[in-house]
Amino acid sequence: MPEAAPAPKSVFLGALARLHERFLVDVEGVTEVWLIRHGDAYAELVSLDDSNIDPPLSPGGRREAASLGKRLAVAGVSAIWASEIIRARETAEIAGAPLGLIPQVDHRLREAKTRWEDAGAVAEPEPTPWSAWVKPEAGAFEPPPHPNLAAIASRVR
Repeated sequence: MPEAAPAPKSVFLGALARLHERFLVDVEGVTEVWLIRHGDAYAELVSLDDSNIDPPLSPGGRREAASLGKRLAVAGVSAIWASEIIRARETAEIAGAPLGLIPQVDHRLREAKTRWEDAGAVAEPEPTPWSAWVKPEAGAFEPPPHPNLAAIASRVR
């Protein structure tokens, strides 16, 4: 049986220890995964009607990626993956540069198609309150159904 941790010196430190335990902070054998959205690629686009559905990062997006790289450099990140879309690859390349990491490209990481691409053809549903997503009896999180959930699940297996 594992040895019990010593009693915390304060209520705050006890709460912090429980938070770290719950989120697996510094637990041996646990791999931390960060999911990061690409930097801005739309600031300079007039519209997506010009068929450029895979734009490169804007200057602001490159600055965002460089700032991310500084944060990753002190976080102990050891690998970076990105989808094949230009803005995702550029973000990963710029952010990985301070660590000398070359992003691995994986098509399964590509974003899911959403309703916004239909230019409002489908009315947006009312937002679901957070409380409706949480199952209080199990303390579990259950997101709302997504029309492409099966396709997304098959890509992450």
